[in-house]
Amino acid sequence: MLIPCPECERQVSDRAKACPDCGFPVAEHVAEQKREAELAARLASRERVGEIDCPRCEARGFCYFEAKNEHGETRQLFTWCEDCKHSGRLHQCRDLGGYYAVSHAALEGFIAGELDVESEGVTFVGEAEVVEHRYDRAGEVWDDDETPG
Repeated sequence: MLIPCPECERQVSDRAKACPDCGFPVAEHVAEQKREAELAARLASRERVGEIDCPRCEARGFCYFEAKNEHGETRQLFTWCEDCKHSGRLHQCRDLGGYYAVSHAALEGFIAGELDVESEGVTFVGEAEVVEHRYDRAGEVWDDDETPG
């Protein structure tokens, strides 16, 4: 297919490595436009499709960690999971690339296309929707000012 060269406007094949008149890298330009179009389609396809168990806390609503006390003894402690806000569940979202577990804090930015799939609070879970849960019911979602501290 013939396209106008972005630099000099001459008609050139979209398969040409470079414009024969001005040397503009046509192949790179076409590849970049294709990547941008694919990304735009992927972002436009994002939607929330349900709930998924929180991968960070394994649907428990809290996470274990180890800490040493003043005597050097290691103890296992827990903290409330901030991703799922204690509920054990996150939003399950999809786009053309697959399905994702998205934290409460990241949902709006993810759906709006402001967050990348590798952002904090976004976890790729596969190409198929996850429909099973570890527990029958999710816990209550706690706002930051309600979380015990």
